[in-house]
Amino acid sequence: MKQLIFPFIIILSLMLPSCMTDDDSETYYTEVGNLVGSTFSTLTIETDQGNTLFPVSIPAGYEIEDGQRVLVQYSVVNSVSTVTNGLKVDVVSIQDIYTKSVLVANDEVRDTLANDPVTISSLWISKDYLNLEFTFLGNDTAHYFDVVYDEERQDKEDHVALDFHHDANDDETYQRYRVLMSVPLEQFQVAGQDSVNIWFRADDELYTPQSFVYRYN
Repeated sequence: MKQLIFPFIIILSLMLPSCMTDDDSETYYTEVGNLVGSTFSTLTIETDQGNTLFPVSIPAGYEIEDGQRVLVQYSVVNSVSTVTNGLKVDVVSIQDIYTKSVLVANDEVRDTLANDPVTISSLWISKDYLNLEFTFLGNDTAHYFDVVYDEERQDKEDHVALDFHHDANDDETYQRYRVLMSVPLEQFQVAGQDSVNIWFRADDELYTPQSFVYRYN
């Protein structure tokens, strides 16, 4: 049930749902989104901000996987008039985002969950994902992260309560890593409703549990 984190680590100086930076001659945009298509000739990127990106170039060696969630930085070549918010873009950087489904707790899962230190930097919901930016200390051993739904801990009225867990796997604390993680939320959609309240908790003394509204219609 666990999944190691180090191959998916993203070390970032800035993490926002969307941002813009200026160069001497170019303007670059950074967005989170999902790949659509499995080859370069069919590739588009559907961003959380509602843009459809049509790459005219991507970094050499990047492996395209349909549905992969990514952090992409690009400059605009021109607009695509036949598609709403369609843009032809030069992709200068593309990084896979660590994406993992909510873990549903049972007795076996509860026995394996850990609460090692972590610092939640940012949290937001976009499209059908809960997105977390966090930091932790480590060295060279795989760490494990889970967002957990536990039926026995649904103690917030009119909310789906989710708990963040970190297992450092007895790693040494030599350097700080920053990670962006996305967690799909579709499993909590309720027929006949257009939104669900999410109550997010983490074992971080600087983080106060927060309520978020997940809108899906």
